[in-house]
Amino acid sequence: MQFLTQAQCDEWLKQAGRTAPDRGALGLLPPDKRQNLEKSSAQAIYHVVSVEIRKSIFDRAEPVLLVVHDYAHWSSNQQLLLYSLIRRHFFNTGTMEETPGHLAEPHEYEFLEAVAFLCTMYGWGFYVASRGGEHMFVSDHHGTWGIVPSPSIRPF
Repeated sequence: MQFLTQAQCDEWLKQAGRTAPDRGALGLLPPDKRQNLEKSSAQAIYHVVSVEIRKSIFDRAEPVLLVVHDYAHWSSNQQLLLYSLIRRHFFNTGTMEETPGHLAEPHEYEFLEAVAFLCTMYGWGFYVASRGGEHMFVSDHHGTWGIVPSPSIRPF
């Protein structure tokens, strides 16, 4: 897994012909197309991470990008031990502030799922995108998630 700066994430999306989802993208979905996990069990959260994200985003044999964009709201932001251990596994000692992007190859999807699970448990907003995907998985810091259309960069 590679850890990317925000500028590198933006460049990766640009090369894929995409942009980051708007902060209000979840609010544009009909209520029946989004779900809140704020008071859900760890098992329910794991189901969403391991099944719903994989079904919508990971079913491709290509790199996947997870970007954490909203993480300073809750006291859990101070309890980064598990997250830090994942980063150390990949010999990365940087911080989320420096490198909020997580670029995983197909054989690293389980690690990306672990990051998505921790983001949800800790109340961090994030999105997951793939190069060829028409959709992105988006979750806000309140635990609301949904599958949104992947914003395209329109040709001039």
